[in-house]
Amino acid sequence: MEHAGSPDDVHADASEVDYILTVARETFPGSPIPRERVLSTWAGLRPLLDRPDQPMEGLSRDFRIVQEAPGVVTVAGGKLTSCRRMAEAAVDLASSILASRFGRKADACITGWKLFPGAEGPTPRGDDEVPQGLDPAVVRHLLATYGSRASRILARIARNPSAGVPFVPGCAATPAEVAHAVENEGAVRLADLLFRRLHPHFVEARLARTEGKTVAEGAARVMAAWLGWSEARRAQEVVAALAEWKRDFSVPV
Repeated sequence: MEHAGSPDDVHADASEVDYILTVARETFPGSPIPRERVLSTWAGLRPLLDRPDQPMEGLSRDFRIVQEAPGVVTVAGGKLTSCRRMAEAAVDLASSILASRFGRKADACITGWKLFPGAEGPTPRGDDEVPQGLDPAVVRHLLATYGSRASRILARIARNPSAGVPFVPGCAATPAEVAHAVENEGAVRLADLLFRRLHPHFVEARLARTEGKTVAEGAARVMAAWLGWSEARRAQEVVAALAEWKRDFSVPV
């Protein structure tokens, strides 16, 4: 559906939730999903290339990379599934502009063969890399999420076993993962950590329940210790994170 408001005010409304549930029931008639099973929502904007003579539903989902002015490269349109192809085209155009300006040969963008972080090198295996006694669910989560980078978090847990204890039973989020996000990924806000760094199943689908709030409180205490927050700042971060979840991820009624 077309969005005419601010890009900062994008969230799923009740009619969209009902629409998706209706489609799901039509697609899987033998396994209807009751509305109360919906735990969280997510909505975003897809920029489309405008065609004045075409309705919105007929617009192309493709992208266009252009040099609108000297030194200005613009990316228009596209979608999440083509993000690396868009990046490749944008980098190739930008590097060719710079190469032409300085009389040098432009190297091709490396995204076509460059692996994602964590995909380079083997994942930690064996007792020498995985601390003994660590919850198997935590091990599976770290290996699946971080790949070879999990070794940093596992080493942290080996030095301090309490950092590998989940905040709540049944959820693999641990203080070690939060500390890793602060130290290695630059996380400085609780909401950023909860909604864009931890797995969405851990928090976004849980904050309506007590266990989700327990994860938020525990993560806030770890961040406070690392970032030197006062108790007032820590409490403020929790309030702000809960408000952001309610605005952007809660299930509308």
